[in-house]
Amino acid sequence: MALSTKEDTGNEPPADNGGGSEDAKDKIPPRQVNKAALAIVGALILTVVAAVFGTLGFAESERERDIQAWQVRLGIVADSRSAAINDWVEQNFGYVRELAQNASLQVYMSELASGSAEEEEEPPGLEDESDTEAAVDGGDEAEEELEEEEGDEEASASFLRNLLIATAERTGFKAPPPVGEVAANVERVGVVGLGLVDKDGAAIVSTPDMPPLTSKIRTAVAQALDGEPAIIDMFIGAAGDPTMGFVLPVFGNQDDGEGAKGIGAVVGLRIVGQDLYRRLKQPGDTANTTETYMVRVKGATVEYLTPLADDTPALKRSMSADTPNLAAARSTERPGGFGIFVDYAGTEVLAASRPIANLPWVLIRKISRDEALAATDNRRTVIMGVFIALIVIVTLAILFVWKKGASMRATQALHEAEVALERFGNMSKFMKVVTDNQPNQIVAVDENTQYTFANLPAEQEAGIPAADMMGKTMASVIGPIRAQKYADLNKDVLRDFEKASHTVIFGDEEDEEDEEDPDGDFQVVRT
Repeated sequence: MALSTKEDTGNEPPADNGGGSEDAKDKIPPRQVNKAALAIVGALILTVVAAVFGTLGFAESERERDIQAWQVRLGIVADSRSAAINDWVEQNFGYVRELAQNASLQVYMSELASGSAEEEEEPPGLEDESDTEAAVDGGDEAEEELEEEEGDEEASASFLRNLLIATAERTGFKAPPPVGEVAANVERVGVVGLGLVDKDGAAIVSTPDMPPLTSKIRTAVAQALDGEPAIIDMFIGAAGDPTMGFVLPVFGNQDDGEGAKGIGAVVGLRIVGQDLYRRLKQPGDTANTTETYMVRVKGATVEYLTPLADDTPALKRSMSADTPNLAAARSTERPGGFGIFVDYAGTEVLAASRPIANLPWVLIRKISRDEALAATDNRRTVIMGVFIALIVIVTLAILFVWKKGASMRATQALHEAEVALERFGNMSKFMKVVTDNQPNQIVAVDENTQYTFANLPAEQEAGIPAADMMGKTMASVIGPIRAQKYADLNKDVLRDFEKASHTVIFGDEEDEEDEEDPDGDFQVVRT
């Protein structure tokens, strides 16, 4: 804004070309988003996510492969142990079969069976006296024949008993020796042994420790007399030990050409002990948590037939078949399966199962999941640790590079700002020198009429240094009347961006002492 006094006789300053209005229009542009940087960051995040999922997938595939390897290993052991159990069952059937197929035993049992049949027949009735006399005369002979037959039966029974006792001693179908036996004539309770029954299921002869015929034994004998081998499933015997039995029919050779007929059965009961349990042990096994045991379903529960690793005796533990993910329950539902289950102790295990032929038993081979997959879990932990470390290192490297770049950009921007400030300062000094040598008052104000620039004539007119004028309003420096005039012009320019010049006259040219303008002399102001 140029201020012209009455002494100003020079040319009018050129009208404002609107530079101030253009400066008013200029605004700080919004910060532009670096799309390339966003794309790079997005690609980096997607790469990290894909790498994480890829690593997890690789670790999971390694885990599945190890689980399959354990399925093969546990299955091989389960097959070998189930074969050993089947051999034990067949071996015991073989002992009983030796007796059932013994020719001497068949002959003696046939004699005993025929003798029993003759005893059941009634003697014919007497019709007259001659017959009565003949009968009296032959009485002595009949008694002699009867005594001979009784002697033969006793000899047969003695032979069979001795045969059974010898076989029991050799094959293990005998009671264990008593513990702490006292020297007293006390008869022991029958627990196990070998016995013979006739075709009607009646006992003929047995070893001394053979128990009486129970419902379990009679059911198995009835099945054997029908021609099928029978097994008396494992139960707690009279002595409190796990016991099971084997029954086979005995056939006698007939001379009438009708073939072999069942004349009785051989019953063998034995205590189940280490002879069976040691067959569950896998030779050369070095794992710490492997175990092999057998189970069966009994109603709504699952019974453990063999001793367990926690020192639970055989047939002393049972669990509900509804127990979630119980290895024994799932194995009895799908014999021959494999999976990750929970064992009787609540430990997560890998288990494979196999059925036992001709028995409701299922053999389970298991190992603790922690031991089986320890190498896999360690490898997975190492892979994830290395990968996370790489992510952290790469992220820190990126942040370092970004910080370095940002610092370099900030330094460069600061340098450019210092250069621009220096240039602006030099230009300001130059403009100050130029405007100070002008006769006109030149000032710059903002929209609130606060001084932002003043040349030397304006400073001299105001009577205060230009530095003190900065930030003050025109009203406080040149008076309210003049300030109001300038404020109105200032608002018109800022509001309408007017480019036309204005001429404002303060005072009277003839009377410089104007009462309405007590703040100054006559002036002509062009803007």
